[in-house]
Amino acid sequence: MTNNNHYDVIIVGGGPAGSTAAYQLNKLGYEVLLLDKKEFPRRKLCGGLITQKSLNILLNLFDLKLSDLKREGIIDYTAELYKIYYKNNLISTNKLENEFNLVKRIDYDNYLFNITKQSGVEALDGIKVTKLDFSSNTVTTEIGQKYTSNYIIGADGVNSTIRRHIINKINADEIKFIKKDQALAIETEVPRKMISHNIDSPILYFGILNWGYGWVFPKSNSITIGLGGLKNKNQDFKAIFDDFLEKLNLQNIPINKMGWHIPFGNFLKTPVYKDTFLVGDAANLVDPLTGEGIYYAHKSAQIAAEIIHKKEKYDIDHIKEYKKRINKEINLKLKKTKIYRNLLWGTPEFLQNLFIRIGSKYFHRKITRMIQG
Repeated sequence: MTNNNHYDVIIVGGGPAGSTAAYQLNKLGYEVLLLDKKEFPRRKLCGGLITQKSLNILLNLFDLKLSDLKREGIIDYTAELYKIYYKNNLISTNKLENEFNLVKRIDYDNYLFNITKQSGVEALDGIKVTKLDFSSNTVTTEIGQKYTSNYIIGADGVNSTIRRHIINKINADEIKFIKKDQALAIETEVPRKMISHNIDSPILYFGILNWGYGWVFPKSNSITIGLGGLKNKNQDFKAIFDDFLEKLNLQNIPINKMGWHIPFGNFLKTPVYKDTFLVGDAANLVDPLTGEGIYYAHKSAQIAAEIIHKKEKYDIDHIKEYKKRINKEINLKLKKTKIYRNLLWGTPEFLQNLFIRIGSKYFHRKITRMIQG
């Protein structure tokens, strides 16, 4: 620990975004404190599909090899095929150019948190930050500990404490915007031994809820089953999820369900205030069509670390530069994807069915390339 509890950078949230920023800044020579309110390993709702773009940035930023992740069991399952259903009907089975890699988020996050800690970062779990003072760059924990820094990074997820402190500094139009498109996801992990039939490839289900989809993702010893969609377009997610389980012939299996809010196209236009940056889910950086957040967590954290380093070296306008890069490298892509989403789900059901059938049959390579990056 540095003297007087002062650090170059304090990062709140130890998921993929927080670990990425901490690892990068430590490598650049900064004294970093990484705090997370949960004790690791901790569960995180996520299908666990790692796209090729996520894998590429992960390997590059953490100096890893794919063989490392497979040897450590972090990549738990790989698949060369994926299937698409519309309601009960199988529409297509397609082969992937680049295989899908699947992880269990409890292992993925724990692995990154630990290698970040081993790299020299002071990483503390079970420490909840409750207050932020912008004038002195001080964070205060639930038990009254105070830490100060030159910069703060909020990587504490969709219910970000850091964002709540920033939100009052943002204009009213942006506050309305980030509240508009929120999704809800419900998920469960079912042991393979409880399922009578073999599931060996990812399956996507459309037509089971409005403005969203369901997923069945295989892991080595379990199957991840979930659905997610816009809250304001669906009345009873629990009933929809129960119906989904019935379609899968899993209605009589005792399972634990987990629900969580997801930003779904309501990314922040101003994810920075004074010396405090927001990254990943805390900045609402999630794909508006697929719900993918891991890539944007890694990418925004990389950008924040680079901007802090550039500020220290060249005294740039870090607020202007961060907004510029986030908009160019992330938000412009999310805006485009949101248009695709609105075109798909904003049409009548028979057209949705038609679009999905045509897309999965004739354009699946282009679509998967877009998803994989």
